[in-house]
Amino acid sequence: MPTVHLTDRELPKLTVPEEGRVTYFDASLSGFGLRISAGGSRSWIVQYWFRGKKRRMTLGAAPLLGLADARAKAKELLARVTQGEDPAGGLKAEREAITVAALIDLYLGKYAVGPGGEANPRKRTWREDRRILATYIPRAWRSLPATTITRHQVRDIVEELAARAPVMANRFRACLSKVFSFAVGRDLVPFNPVVGVERQRETPRTRTFSDAELKAVWHAIEAEDPQTATIFKLALLLGARGGELRGLRRAELDLDGAVWSLPAERTKTKTARRIPLSRAAVELLRQVGGEYVFPGRHAGRGRSSIKDAHHRIVERSGVANWTPHDLRAACGTGLALLGHPTEIVARILGHTDRTITGRVYIRATNEGALRAALDAWARRLHAIVSGEAAAKVVPLRA
Repeated sequence: MPTVHLTDRELPKLTVPEEGRVTYFDASLSGFGLRISAGGSRSWIVQYWFRGKKRRMTLGAAPLLGLADARAKAKELLARVTQGEDPAGGLKAEREAITVAALIDLYLGKYAVGPGGEANPRKRTWREDRRILATYIPRAWRSLPATTITRHQVRDIVEELAARAPVMANRFRACLSKVFSFAVGRDLVPFNPVVGVERQRETPRTRTFSDAELKAVWHAIEAEDPQTATIFKLALLLGARGGELRGLRRAELDLDGAVWSLPAERTKTKTARRIPLSRAAVELLRQVGGEYVFPGRHAGRGRSSIKDAHHRIVERSGVANWTPHDLRAACGTGLALLGHPTEIVARILGHTDRTITGRVYIRATNEGALRAALDAWARRLHAIVSGEAAAKVVPLRA
């Protein structure tokens, strides 16, 4: 390759090859050069040797990148080589590194779902992991090598999310940490950038409903299709968790015995539960469902989300600043206001009592007492939504 003095005056005089390309190296800076192709395009390059291997990097196109800037860039890179760095090798490794999007796909497929597939996933909440990552991972991150994500970037996203949704910020932080811990274990990234990012302070929700608000919400719920309406009504009647309701299977129900047998793999506490059903709940459940009581869009799956329905109910009722989970909390509040002991309310809501006294009480409390409490709450709720006196209450209509 020819060596010339690359100056602004000499550049226009360089010969364009008839075919292929030629590189003119600079006589004053070894390794720096200008590559000219047969079509006339020109680009600045830098070339060096690293551990016995020739390395070459393109610095930019000429004349968009001027001679002085190109030479300064080449000097910077060559100086790094003298310090033991390999700029071209690092760039190649970065390009070959797994992207954030590919890492998420690998985590969901290999870890969250696992060899058992979606029918028998390793992680029960894998769909929620997928939703959180799809919703809150910045689009700009997806094509980046996972190795380039920094703690500073993670902290910015978590704190930004925490400003409007602190609980979700912590869930996102935990989910992202699992992804990168998985990657560290497979030698895909050298460290977990979530480590050192602080959990955000969560302010406990204190949303309660007045009787007028409960009435407005209930009537707004009734405008939904029967299956959707039943999900919201059961959340309020039974205090059931949303995911447990949406995934409800007909095989879990004994409507004649008024019991819902919830298997351990579908409970938050990983403990099987027998949930007594109030008469109002039984009447609602007799009118909906097949194999999955609340089927989703895809065959063989329960309902995945009620977010759109929730938005419609909020708008229709005029009652704002509540979530579907607040209906579950309203059930607990209603039971407590009716005078039922804390232990009864905790068992109905499926809370784990880790004290010895609590565990003994839970074992000793029969389903009849829980069902009686839920029937009393159903009567009170009917009185609220119908405007009738509590003494004249009849079972809630489906």
